[in-house]
Amino acid sequence: MTSDGGHIRARGSSYLNSTLCLDGVEILSDVIFLLEDLAKGSITFDTESMISGKLGLFFFALPLKTKISCEVIVNTRNQTITHQSCYPEV
Repeated sequence: MTSDGGHIRARGSSYLNSTLCLDGVEILSDVIFLLEDLAKGSITFDTESMISGKLGLFFFALPLKTKISCEVIVNTRNQTITHQSCYPEV
């Protein structure tokens, strides 16, 4: 997923609409586990996000680049995130 950019104020937050595309070959090998997770009502996703941008500080624009890994558990019944654990990658 990519974004056209934007501006987020200090201590602010922003939301992005995104679409998840799954590779059918990868899913076929784990279809049993996927069906078990669906029956339990939750699916765990492991994600990696790379973020780059600029930090505006007075008259300076400092370049930033980071990579974050998250484990996200989604409730399949009401399509909400029930748990997430994120940490920066070094």
